[in-house]
Amino acid sequence: MRTWRRAVTETICGGPCRQHIRKADPTLEIHIQGLKRALVRCASCAGEPVPTDLPPLEERPANTIDPTYKPQRAPLFASVGTMATDWKARQSGERQPGEDG
Repeated sequence: MRTWRRAVTETICGGPCRQHIRKADPTLEIHIQGLKRALVRCASCAGEPVPTDLPPLEERPANTIDPTYKPQRAPLFASVGTMATDWKARQSGERQPGEDG
């Protein structure tokens, strides 16, 4: 699928010219089924004229984080103390009666 849109960030043309495409310049994006990335072409490498009704690039507002938000964090290694002693006991080779191993 071929879609004309304005460049969101600075990029390089994927055609033979390898020109730098500045932000808000018109680009042709070619989406191929099975590929996650789109192939980007500048206006001169596209092989077709740029549509005259191409809308201008809309600036997105920066993401803001609520300064009063504090995430709840669980202790990362809550059971390290018991795990270490159990590991040492298993390395000694001595087992308690009824213990699998």
